[in-house]
Amino acid sequence: MAREKIHYHPYTSSSRPAALSQPQLHQHCLVCHQTFDPSTNTDGSCDIPHLWHSDAAVLDASFPGPDPRLVYFAKCCDAVHTSYLNEEDDDEYAQAYSRGQSCYVGHHIMDPEEFRELRKSSRLVFRSCGSMKCADGHGAWRFQEYLDMDHQVPLGYNATKTWDDEGGNGPAIDGVPYLQARVGRREDVERQVQRRCQEPACLRQE
Repeated sequence: MAREKIHYHPYTSSSRPAALSQPQLHQHCLVCHQTFDPSTNTDGSCDIPHLWHSDAAVLDASFPGPDPRLVYFAKCCDAVHTSYLNEEDDDEYAQAYSRGQSCYVGHHIMDPEEFRELRKSSRLVFRSCGSMKCADGHGAWRFQEYLDMDHQVPLGYNATKTWDDEGGNGPAIDGVPYLQARVGRREDVERQVQRRCQEPACLRQE
């Protein structure tokens, strides 16, 4: 009697063979690099967070208050995150995201062409299976380690400078639009605001 042919899926974490005649229960996601059951693949199954310049808050120098508005830029794409600083409690509140908290949230992707289109929006976040070495079944673990890395991506004036109200230094921006190219040194930006508007009533409102 002829032996049954077996099929090895290149991205499964187990080396145990599955009979070719049996249905394939797991597929590999090109985005998060996890294996998944196609029958449970929904629009929220795959969720990849933004990578933020979380230690480099940018002061909106033209915001009139009462609490300072801080702007954070994503390292991965053009997403922006704003908040307000309660200086008494040294705490931030009213978090707002221009494009949500995720760089991608949707269904798991198996189609290489669909993945290539998605990758055009961020080569930093969306990594190929080759770079994550998914063939050995540990791509999802490597991808999570990659997301947790401290990616050094330049931010306008200086990504190593944190905003410091007492010292009066750090990066700042003169109101909207919030673009990384408009980030500058706080003292320079504040002089720019003063030249543009001499009266407090002229300051750009929210």
